[in-house]
Amino acid sequence: MQRYEAKLSRYIYRISSSSQEDIEDLLQETFLTVYRNLNDFDHKLKFSSWIYRITHNKVISHYRKSKARAQLISGEEGDKFLSMIKDDQEVDQIVNDKITGEVLAKLFRKIDVKYKEVLVLRYLEEKDYHEISD
Repeated sequence: MQRYEAKLSRYIYRISSSSQEDIEDLLQETFLTVYRNLNDFDHKLKFSSWIYRITHNKVISHYRKSKARAQLISGEEGDKFLSMIKDDQEVDQIVNDKITGEVLAKLFRKIDVKYKEVLVLRYLEEKDYHEISD
């Protein structure tokens, strides 16, 4: 638990920007789920990947619950609050995009400079292959 507490707290904050109280609640729910399902863990897989996936799912569930509670708010304040909350699928997509972006950034830092240059030209500057080869 101590090994993953700080890492998972930062992860939750990065993907959700939740309050410290919400982060602690999500962390507690994560560790309870891990404890309850430890016998189901496949030891062929990485434990860290498993615990991060559980955390990811807890964050998504938290947003879904938040959206359901938000419908109880009415009036102008409620409308403003509801407009801030994304659709469940959008939240899931945003979280997945952020995770994918972090993974890609880590991988990008590991590759050779000449390959980075090609990837930047192709995907960020949208150059075609002929332009890149020049």
